[in-house]
Amino acid sequence: MPMPPELHAKCTRLHAKLTRHALAWPFLEPVDPVALNVPTYFDVISNPMDLGTMGGKLSAGDYADPLGYRADLLLMFENAIEFNKDDLRDDSVARLQAVALNEWEKLFSEAATTDWAQLAEQQAQDQFLERARDARMLGRWKKDSFVARFNRDKLAQRRRLAASHGE
Repeated sequence: MPMPPELHAKCTRLHAKLTRHALAWPFLEPVDPVALNVPTYFDVISNPMDLGTMGGKLSAGDYADPLGYRADLLLMFENAIEFNKDDLRDDSVARLQAVALNEWEKLFSEAATTDWAQLAEQQAQDQFLERARDARMLGRWKKDSFVARFNRDKLAQRRRLAASHGE
C-alpha cells in the first residue's frame, strides 16, 4: 500500500532539502568501492543506503509510510559512521544527521523537542572518550604487560653489563 499523498509530500520535501545540503554530496549516490579505492566497504557494510537510492524508492512509491523512509535515512548515517569510525577529524556526518533529524521532527512530530545537534555532539564526544579509554588501556598494556616488563628487565640487564665492562 503506498504512502498517503500528504505524508509522501513531506518525505519528498525533506529529501529535496537533504540532497541540496552542502554536506550531502557523499550520500548522493551509492558508494563505489572501486572508484573510491575502499575494497573493504562491503565487508563492513552489509546493507548500503544513499540518498539516490532513497529518492528512487520515494519516486517508485516503495515506502509504505514515513517511518520506512526514516529507517533508510538512519541506516545511511549508521553505515557512514560505522565505516568511518576511525576518522575523528570530520564531523560532517553527525552534522548532516542532526539537520536531517531536526527537519524530520519538524515535519512529522507534534512536539519537536529533541535537540539533534546536541545529541550528535554528545555521540561524537562519547566516541572520542571511548577511543581515549582504548588508547589509555593500550598504554597500560605496553607498560605493564609481561612482554614489556621482560624487555625492560633485559634492557636494564644489558645496561648494567655494559656499565660493568666499561668501568
